[in-house]
Amino acid sequence: DQVGDWSSDVCSSDLNMLGMFKRDPKKKLQQDYERKLQAAMEASRNGDMRANATLTEEAEAILAEIQRLEQ
Repeated sequence: DQVGDWSSDVCSSDLNMLGMFKRDPKKKLQQDYERKLQAAMEASRNGDMRANATLTEEAEAILAEIQRLEQ
């Protein structure tokens, strides 16, 4: 069967080419960063300053990772 044989013919260079279609890790980090900031703001509005501080700290760590990737 020709279709079954195709999978065994895939070489590592083909797999590397497929890697170029992967999502940008910075994009996911940016989304995570924005979600953390939103959650921190909501915690602050609800008077939970401890959660606000924790979420803000987590957001800042994500931002630092984004900045590291941009270098």
